[in-house]
Amino acid sequence: RLPAGTLQIELRTEGTDGAWSEFTDLRLEPVRVQRDVRGADLSGIPKNEAHGAEYFSADGSVSEDPVQVFAEHGATMGRLRVWVDPADGFCTPEHTTAMAQRISQAGMEVLIDFHYSDTWTDPGAQGIPSAWLPDAPAGLADSVAEHTRSTLLAIRDAGVDVAAVQVGNEINPGMLWPWGQTWDVDPDDGVDGARYDDLARFLTAGSLAVTEVFPRAEVMLHLTNIHDGIDGLTSWFDEITQRDVPFDVIGLSYYSYWHGTLIDLQRTISTLADRYERDVIVVETAYAFTLEDDPRSPFENIVADPSQLAPGYPATPEGQAAAFLAVQNATVSAPSTGGR
Repeated sequence: RLPAGTLQIELRTEGTDGAWSEFTDLRLEPVRVQRDVRGADLSGIPKNEAHGAEYFSADGSVSEDPVQVFAEHGATMGRLRVWVDPADGFCTPEHTTAMAQRISQAGMEVLIDFHYSDTWTDPGAQGIPSAWLPDAPAGLADSVAEHTRSTLLAIRDAGVDVAAVQVGNEINPGMLWPWGQTWDVDPDDGVDGARYDDLARFLTAGSLAVTEVFPRAEVMLHLTNIHDGIDGLTSWFDEITQRDVPFDVIGLSYYSYWHGTLIDLQRTISTLADRYERDVIVVETAYAFTLEDDPRSPFENIVADPSQLAPGYPATPEGQAAAFLAVQNATVSAPSTGGR
């Protein structure tokens, strides 16, 4: 651990055996970065409040609206996930509309995150909503368009503007399995291989529905797993851009305990921004403020061991805040001009 006020700089080179380099000068120039997007995913608030949760001021003396607290402390955007028919009845289009109103009234922009499922979607799960079964690709594209359109129309009719919309969530493996898969998820389901044509059909249907309702909203395609290498991300976007899927911005997930260093993040942002001429936004990140499990929760912490922590960022409230700030700074100061 370095003394307070000390900056440690490490210079590395890459090359074949026998390659060498010489550093003769190093200059540090103070700069300021503009963090235009400071977001928070507020999707869980309605369920928490329905189960009796209250949010209090730092000293515990005053009950406060958590949406307003985020806005007052610098958040500029609230993110809301949408499920089609969730088992617990939350994150529905109706709940999303009500939360979008609260976010807008607090002075923040709204980002809508369509999962196109009844539950979480990520690299390990992209299930078709039960109400959409057993549709084939053409019917699923229609369902994507209608679900997107009707949800956004409800939000618009409630007097809320939407700044950006994710068409899918962490869709490296595709969406609406198996029809929109990017690899053979289940060799026994009778749907073989990568199906980028159908994936592009689904994404295009969602994108066009977004612009139909909110012409100025940015359409975002959201990937993750940058630790698997940049080739996996560029090959995905190459397939999508070759099929002329309309989108405006790239979303990434970045969790330091899974996805590597801030340098890895910057390299990914720069490559994607330069190659596809789109801005890149980190729409998911998290960090621990403690390694202790909550005795009231049946779930163990994802980050429970000091080895999972990023160097220099302890599992304390202060360490968590510093880690969030570091992700923001790394994003907007990436060598390309595409980090937001």
